[in-house]
Amino acid sequence: MGRPENPVDFTVSARGELAALLRKHRQAAGLTYEQLAARTGLSSATLKRAAAGKRTPSETVVMKFVGGCDVSKSDVLASRIGWARARLEERGFSDHRVPTPGLIASRGELSRAIVDLYERAGAPPLRLMQERAGAEWLAISSAHRIINRQALPRTREQMAAFLRGCGIRSSRAQKDWLNAWARTMSTTPAPLAELESVYWRPGSQHAVFREEQRRRQLRRLERNLSPQSLSIVIDGRPGPVSDRPTYAPPA
Repeated sequence: MGRPENPVDFTVSARGELAALLRKHRQAAGLTYEQLAARTGLSSATLKRAAAGKRTPSETVVMKFVGGCDVSKSDVLASRIGWARARLEERGFSDHRVPTPGLIASRGELSRAIVDLYERAGAPPLRLMQERAGAEWLAISSAHRIINRQALPRTREQMAAFLRGCGIRSSRAQKDWLNAWARTMSTTPAPLAELESVYWRPGSQHAVFREEQRRRQLRRLERNLSPQSLSIVIDGRPGPVSDRPTYAPPA
């Protein structure tokens, strides 16, 4: 008999729960890691790491692991959900709250909701997203800008492609998201607050604020709006957009 496994690491609870689930399936199948490795084409070391709970394995490893254990379709789905939850918690998004698609009312909210959707899908690699979406609709550079909150999908087709990349494929499942995109993109964003909402989110890895990008957006708005609409009060002082002080995120 081989040496017993170390206890599952529950430092990240969802990750530990995934590891425990993988162990349960292997034990129920009556397989050693070496036997499971022969079935899956993965190394026994990779399989052991996946069931240790110290780091979240890739989706591919999880699916091959449970597939090698001949589990039911419902168990495969439960493993996929467990993997997505582990990725979400590991990346610090488990307590993140955003509006549902039907309640999204601004471009900033849409941007946050899209990033949340991507994270809840397990933050798949961008090349995998492109394969799911169709390369003609979703360039890797576009996906990168969207998930880093530097841009929103430019067209309805690109929004649908991004949804496919996150695993939302049916027209019915996409409907509320596409309606939210159409609703928010048909409105003119507020010149300052909306852009700050899109480019700055403190306390997360997506806290990206790029002054040059903001200024470029503001110059575009300045060209499209009348001078009267650009005379707004900032810190108690009226002035055009071009005279605005540099934005500093809250401490």
